[in-house]
Amino acid sequence: MSKEAIAKYALKSFAGSQSQSSNASYQKQQEEIQVKKNWWKKTQAPHSVLSLEEQKILKRVKGRAHFLDRGLSCCCFQIGFDGIVGFVPVIGDFIGLLFAIQLVHIAMEADIPPELISRMMFNIGFDFMFL
Repeated sequence: MSKEAIAKYALKSFAGSQSQSSNASYQKQQEEIQVKKNWWKKTQAPHSVLSLEEQKILKRVKGRAHFLDRGLSCCCFQIGFDGIVGFVPVIGDFIGLLFAIQLVHIAMEADIPPELISRMMFNIGFDFMFL
């Protein structure tokens, strides 16, 4: 082998290792940027914070809330059971009140703070009285 061939081989291997290390560092920088971007939108998954029993309660509450808010779909829009029952003048409001109180009762099984329960009850009372 000539000196030129050895020099070219050394240059290629040196340049190749440099490009691989710079490519790896570039990818690492891009990943860090992605992690930093929109950090305020990231929330922890419920399974990492809640116990198994609390996860079951959360699933029940979310399912019931979904049914009450937008459980029935017709053509291109969704309407909840609470909205349909609300068309009945007086009885519909009481039925909606009972469903909302039932949701609070289910949520109380998770031992949530009393301040949050009182805020939920205030919202239910406001909804019942004025809306």
